[in-house]
Amino acid sequence: MQNQNKPSDQDNPYSELVAELKQRESLRPSPISRGFVAFISILAIIFIALGFYQLQQYSQKLAKDEYNFTQMQQDPIPIPPQNEWKIFDANIYSFRPIIIVGKYLAQKPVCVVTNLIDSKGSNSGKGCWVIAPFELENGGIILVNRGFIKQSDRFLINSMPSPSGTFTLKGIARTSQQGDLFTKGPDIKNRVDYVLSIERLAIFMELNDKNIAPIYIDLAADQETSFQGGETKIKALNRHFEYAMVSFLISLIIVLLSFYWLLKKSIERRKTKLKN
Repeated sequence: MQNQNKPSDQDNPYSELVAELKQRESLRPSPISRGFVAFISILAIIFIALGFYQLQQYSQKLAKDEYNFTQMQQDPIPIPPQNEWKIFDANIYSFRPIIIVGKYLAQKPVCVVTNLIDSKGSNSGKGCWVIAPFELENGGIILVNRGFIKQSDRFLINSMPSPSGTFTLKGIARTSQQGDLFTKGPDIKNRVDYVLSIERLAIFMELNDKNIAPIYIDLAADQETSFQGGETKIKALNRHFEYAMVSFLISLIIVLLSFYWLLKKSIERRKTKLKN
């Protein structure tokens, strides 16, 4: 019986092609590597998008600060009559100088806790805004921020009588502030609150059955002698540019680390192939 020898790899015309395909397959990234690359790419895109969003917020705040500054340079105007308050757009009057005429209601003011930074007056730091209701000559009530008082002097508010007589006051119109999930509830006993919300203060002062103006007024520095007025802040805290840079930096770090990981895996696969 004649011996039949099996053809060797050298006799196989496709052996070199098969070997080359096997080599390429060994160098091809594994499904895990491809999944990792996809995940890292999505993560980097998210942080880049977040960075551009923060830049947009930064520009919007700068534009708003510029608008507020322009508003404050205008001449003072009287507050519209109370029959127009139901269709009143408070944002139009935000940071606009206004004039009011009337008298303070005979009730104790409310202390709204704040932390005054970069003050124009001599006092700063922890303290509160002194908020008092003011009855307008033409009807309705507006809340008046009489100014800042230091935390150590806060107890003096309860012993101060409300100013008597008719006053013509000048100041800056402000819109109602909104609290969040972390805002403390009002301390009724000590007449202390933690957000300058017109609706909340109206309930606090038991004025919810009255016609309350949809704006309040920060008194000018020369309009108040008992407290430190004129502390209206035009520029809000704007750290969006920093947040944007952090987002871009994180996305860059993600890309560099992923590139390093892929390069390391590629070198390991080549070393394994050479050993085989």
